[in-house]
Amino acid sequence: MDRDELEMAAAAGRALDECKRFIARVLDESSGRSTTDYTEPVGQWARQLGVVLLDVGWQAMRWAEARGHVVVEGHADTREDEDE
Repeated sequence: MDRDELEMAAAAGRALDECKRFIARVLDESSGRSTTDYTEPVGQWARQLGVVLLDVGWQAMRWAEARGHVVVEGHADTREDEDE
C-alpha cells in the first residue's frame, strides 16, 4: 500500500468516525432519556459532518482521477458556482 492509499484509508476512517458520532448523538437525543449536556447544537454537528464528508469526497475524487478513473463527467456544481 503506498502513501496515497494510506492517506485515503485514513480519511475514510475519519469520515466513518464522524458519521458514527453524529448518528450516536441523534439517537441519544431522540430516545428522550439522554442525560448528556451537549455544548454544541446538533446542527453544528451536522455541519461538521458535512464538512468532513465533502473534504473526503473531494480527496477521493482526486485520488481516483490520479489513477486514471473518470469520476465526474462534465461540470460538477459546487458552492463556489453559486457565487458566480
